[in-house]
Amino acid sequence: MKIISRPFLNKLTTIGIMCRCEGLIEARDINDLEEIANFLVKNKAKAIFIGNGSNIVPGVSFLPVFIIKFLNEKLEVIREKEDGVLIEVGSSVSLKRLIMWSVRNGYKGVENLIGIPGSVGGAVCMNAGSYGSEIFDVISKVTFWHEDIGIVTYSKDEIEISYRKFIPPMREGLWCVFSVTMDLKKSDKNLLLKKIKKTYNNKKSTQPVTSKTCGCVFKNPIQYPAGYLLEKSGMKGFSLGDMMFSDLHANFLINKGKATPLEAMEIIEIARSKVYENFGINLDLEVKILS
Repeated sequence: MKIISRPFLNKLTTIGIMCRCEGLIEARDINDLEEIANFLVKNKAKAIFIGNGSNIVPGVSFLPVFIIKFLNEKLEVIREKEDGVLIEVGSSVSLKRLIMWSVRNGYKGVENLIGIPGSVGGAVCMNAGSYGSEIFDVISKVTFWHEDIGIVTYSKDEIEISYRKFIPPMREGLWCVFSVTMDLKKSDKNLLLKKIKKTYNNKKSTQPVTSKTCGCVFKNPIQYPAGYLLEKSGMKGFSLGDMMFSDLHANFLINKGKATPLEAMEIIEIARSKVYENFGINLDLEVKILS
């Protein structure tokens, strides 16, 4: 277990907003996780887990909690099948690494997630999706670590999932995604490579995938896509200090340089208010606010 006292978090999130927290803790195995749990109890401290920080916006300049990063980079075949393969993937494996491994080995199921800069654990916690597919389409089991239970595995059917929403069976206490079991199907490597190149290029032309962004800010309501509502409400390209809604896609928030948590919170509320004034729709956040 490694603890860094009161670090700056701008490099731990893809949006890069400057803030600090009580401490950053890195864990690499079960022993580290158990040691962290004891440390938190002893010091009467609170903590939260984060992955690659791609769906996170700091809402305050100082977070009175410890941030935990669990580093499980495991990616291995459990069992080969006639039509595909079962694999176990550690929570800190990046989606990019998972996708490229799948393509190189000729397995389909996760290729539509290309361009999402998150980790597998983070993608699970958001039920991340793109182009009509979601990560839970290929997940059969999720293994968790919980401070009271230890390691426990649940099947997909035991987990509450919906659009960009995930609720684990354990509702309380400190926990993290430890690993997932995925069921991927065989496919042609060249066709998969062409598909991810096309998908990524499409995203790059319509989304600010190379900018300092947190991804989509709001969930899509039933009536219209959030990007459409924001654009029609004048938020496309709208700036407040160094915080800006993208001029490529109005549902992406960009840090132009030295954006602050206050600017982020204010511009999000402005966007919500404008959409409600124009359409009578309350937009729900897709990003997680750290406060």
